[in-house]
Amino acid sequence: MIHEFTNPLQQSREAFLRNLPQLLVNPKHAGWWAAYHGEQFLGLSQSPLELLGEIQRRGLRESSYYLGVIRPHEPEPEEVQPRPDHH
Repeated sequence: MIHEFTNPLQQSREAFLRNLPQLLVNPKHAGWWAAYHGEQFLGLSQSPLELLGEIQRRGLRESSYYLGVIRPHEPEPEEVQPRPDHH
């Protein structure tokens, strides 16, 4: 059985995108920043520097968190694996 493992940054970004519709409900937060570490929501701020301070305080590695802007995001294109040529 093959297991697909998600890296921590990707997991954090996916959590942000999953929760984005809820974050967009409050128009006050439009343009604010949200931080995620894996599935864990770290906080909201108008300033990414404030969130980076919290991230540093927690000692999180750069590749383990995601900062996203609260605004509508386009869906990502589906990743397509090329098929081998059959002759």
